[in-house]
Amino acid sequence: MEPLYHYFSISLLVTLLHFSKSHEHSDGFKPDGEILRVLVNSTAQIKCDVGSSLPDDKVLLVVWYKNNLPIYSYDTRGAHAGTPSHWRDEEVLESRAVFHTHREPAELALDPVKEKDAGNFRCRVDFKLSQTRNSNVNLEVVVPPKQPLIFNERRMRIDSRAGPYEEGGSLEVTCVVQEGKPPPTVTWLMNGQIQNSVVDYSYDNTINSKLVVRNLSRIHQHAVYTCQASNFHKKYVSTNITIELYLRPLLVEISFNNQPMSADRKYEIECQAIGSRPPAKITWWMGNVELIGHSQKVSEDGNVSTSVLSIKPTREDHGKALSCRATNELVRNGIRETAMKLNVFFVPTLQLDLGSNLNPEDIEEGDDVYFECKVHANPAAYKVIWKHNNQIIQHNQRAGVIVSSGDLALQGVTRHQAGNYTCTASNVEGDGDSNVVELKVMYKPICRADQKKIYGVARNEAAEIFVPTLQLDLGSNLNPEDIEEGDDVYFECKVHANPAAYKVIWKHNNQIIQHNQRAGVIVSSGDLALQGVTRHQAGNYTCTASNVEGDGDSNVVELKVMYKPICRADQKKIYGVARNEAAEI
Repeated sequence: MEPLYHYFSISLLVTLLHFSKSHEHSDGFKPDGEILRVLVNSTAQIKCDVGSSLPDDKVLLVVWYKNNLPIYSYDTRGAHAGTPSHWRDEEVLESRAVFHTHREPAELALDPVKEKDAGNFRCRVDFKLSQTRNSNVNLEVVVPPKQPLIFNERRMRIDSRAGPYEEGGSLEVTCVVQEGKPPPTVTWLMNGQIQNSVVDYSYDNTINSKLVVRNLSRIHQHAVYTCQASNFHKKYVSTNITIELYLRPLLVEISFNNQPMSADRKYEIECQAIGSRPPAKITWWMGNVELIGHSQKVSEDGNVSTSVLSIKPTREDHGKALSCRATNELVRNGIRETAMKLNVFFVPTLQLDLGSNLNPEDIEEGDDVYFECKVHANPAAYKVIWKHNNQIIQHNQRAGVIVSSGDLALQGVTRHQAGNYTCTASNVEGDGDSNVVELKVMYKPICRADQKKIYGVARNEAAEIFVPTLQLDLGSNLNPEDIEEGDDVYFECKVHANPAAYKVIWKHNNQIIQHNQRAGVIVSSGDLALQGVTRHQAGNYTCTASNVEGDGDSNVVELKVMYKPICRADQKKIYGVARNEAAEI
């Protein structure tokens, strides 16, 4: 049987070759047949129509040719009528080919298909009755490309993350795809959307696809770019990269805007910078001066930086701009800031001046005098009061006293209106007082009824002439009933005179007191001090002042000095002495 089979195989091959040559261009042969694309290592199903429309017709022989060389046969003739014979070229098809006649249409299945299987497949069908039929299929075996590789502008491979790049900068990446048959199509996508900025060039069975994205913006942060290669329907190989950006601060906000503050009180002001990558550094500024005393924290996602400033504004800060500045030093133009105008409430400050066209040394009785009170306050003062010698001045237009918030006018000023003037302003923060302005009023000399002399009066001196009057008092912090030997004692002599007294003398029991610092006796025109007073300095004290009109004496002040009892040499008795009795026994 084996020699017979061997003989039959050789005979069939010769017959197939004969048919191949003799029927290469016979009727029904279509050298330009349909194209069948099959992915390598999959199953190629090459169709062949073996059906006939004639009754009692049947297939006798099916021969498959590849590039016009027989590679497979299906034979039902003669001895094979009961069991059809299958033959295949083992060198070409190995054991991968099976002809399925029961399928509609019949097909030659190659599983798995190999790259070398690509070519023209012709199926020739011989019928018992019908004319021989030829059909052509051009088999294309698709070899997918390798996994794409992505490189940055410095030709360094990117594994998964690219960057960080500056906001506003450019992204340049190249996708390299090797092999692939037929050459694949390379596509760039951003978040699944096809991108157009692509330049392709190929060499040595390698395709390079360059993607350039200009003016990177916030929408590109964490964008996924995909390089996708395909040379077969719905079959892709791809590589993804995620873009990282350095982002400028998007928004800077101060949370304290338009709220008034009180001077010299402590406040905490919050500022938030949103959208900077990496998180922005926050600084605070008052004009061109950077402020200290603030903290900063960053949210868990790194998107929000928060700074809290502790500030104690002063009245001088009112109206100034307080700025919060967020800086990302890793990106150009990475500074964004916002500012608030400080609204600082403070107690009024006042400046009182005599009218600018008045000479304070040349104001005479009968002149018109006015004062200007300049008030600096926030919020504005709701009232201003004027005082003369600490007494509130009332508006009295008939008397020539004109009072307004910023001005005081004295029409036809008199000698009695001389003295100290102030203004006081009030707002919600409190009351503020001005400086003191002394008003001097010159008037004509006055003669006493019993004195016919006329004295010359300087323009800047008071015009009323009189003998000095004096008021003598023990020091205000001394108790006259509780002065003991060894205490320090002082007297105050107040002199009222015009013209001024040219001398003041002090007397103890009508005896002039001489200055003697060593003995603790300190004499001046208005004061007398007795350091470590003794019992012998008890008695009556006066002061006398003199001017050109005469001498004036003060009232008498008695000094009582208490000391311990003393026993006489010839008297052994002890006498009790009350505190308010003379102590000398």
